[in-house]
Amino acid sequence: MEEEIPVVICAAAGRMGAAMAAINSIYSNTDANLVFYVVGLRST
Repeated sequence: MEEEIPVVICAAAGRMGAAMAAINSIYSNTDANLVFYVVGLRST
């Protein structure tokens, strides 16, 4: 069984659409098993 590769993407709240597009691109262009972690950034 293939090991999962973790992918971490950090994005500001207003850029979540771009983060989802990046995830789609990565997922579409690899045959590896991936696990995505999305970190949302915000200012306080």
